[in-house]
Amino acid sequence: MVDGSVTLSKSIVAGNTLVAQEPPFHRPIMGTLLSQGFNLIQNMMNIIPQHTSAPDTSNIAVSRFMSVHDTTVSASDLTKIFDPQGPQNNGGQTKTYKLLPGTGDPAIDAIPLAACHIAVIFDVASHRFIDQRGAARPDDNEQFCDIGAYESSG
Repeated sequence: MVDGSVTLSKSIVAGNTLVAQEPPFHRPIMGTLLSQGFNLIQNMMNIIPQHTSAPDTSNIAVSRFMSVHDTTVSASDLTKIFDPQGPQNNGGQTKTYKLLPGTGDPAIDAIPLAACHIAVIFDVASHRFIDQRGAARPDDNEQFCDIGAYESSG
C-alpha cells in the first residue's frame, strides 16, 4: 500500500485503466491528495473523502480535493481530451498526450494567465514560460493556458 500526501496543481489525473483485484495488480493508493487548483481529474466517483469506508478504496482515497478550480471528467470524456493514439513524441524530451483542440476539451485554456506564470516553467534562454515540450505557455498571446504538460495550439 502506498500512503502519504501528494499536492497537485495544474495537472491531469486521468486515463488510469487499472482495475482493483484484476491483473495487472497494483498497490492500493491511500492517503491525501491536496489540490492547489486547476486540475482535471477523471471519475470523482472513485475518489472518496479520507476516513470514509468504501468497498474499494484501491483507486484513490482523498481529502481536501474539491477545489473550486478543479474539473472532473468521466472515462467517456477522455476521447475529447487526449489523442487516442496515446503518448507520442510531440517534441521535447518525453512523450506527451496531445490535447485535442475543437473537441470541447476541458483542459484547453482552463488556467488564467496569472496562474500560468510560475517560476518552475520559465525558460531563461527563451525568456518565456513553456510547457514540457518547450512550446510557449500560453500560446498565441492568449490569456489562458492549458492544464497538464502539453500546451495546445488551438
